[in-house]
Amino acid sequence: MVRRRSDCARILLEPIDYKRFGEIPAGKLAYQAIPPFMLCQDRMITTYARSAVQKAQALPRVPALTDAQIEAMDLLDELAADPELYLDMEFRPGDIQLVSNYSVFHSRTSYEDWPEVAQRRHLLRLWLACAKGSALPPAMYEHWGTTSSGRPNGVCVPGVRLIAPLEATAIDG
Repeated sequence: MVRRRSDCARILLEPIDYKRFGEIPAGKLAYQAIPPFMLCQDRMITTYARSAVQKAQALPRVPALTDAQIEAMDLLDELAADPELYLDMEFRPGDIQLVSNYSVFHSRTSYEDWPEVAQRRHLLRLWLACAKGSALPPAMYEHWGTTSSGRPNGVCVPGVRLIAPLEATAIDG
């Protein structure tokens, strides 16, 4: 993006409002302004979900996106969809994928699950926080509501108990 349109890259260093999806820490708004790209200790940290930006636009007091912001996000989406730049992966039973949401954009394609319960996909997503993980920009700690490193505080919603069911149905084959 910097090589193609440095003006667009600069725009994405500025905060854009994102809607929080039922993950609103106590005392926080239903949206937060955070830059899609942030520099922290010589690392580029990113957080971007166009759908969350678009949904924030419907909330009261969220300023309308500028033409320049829309143009920058359009270019980012175009680059992310470029087969020369992305990697396709297929999950198979037993696969593990470790990805940093702060350095890699990712998305999922649709799939059709088996009607038989014993054959259905069991996907467990974990958001891990490392006690001695890399520092993140202050906006990330503000967004997630903590001051630790790694993935700040995870998704903590008042009144929702954290659980991670570990039972899985084995699939022979």
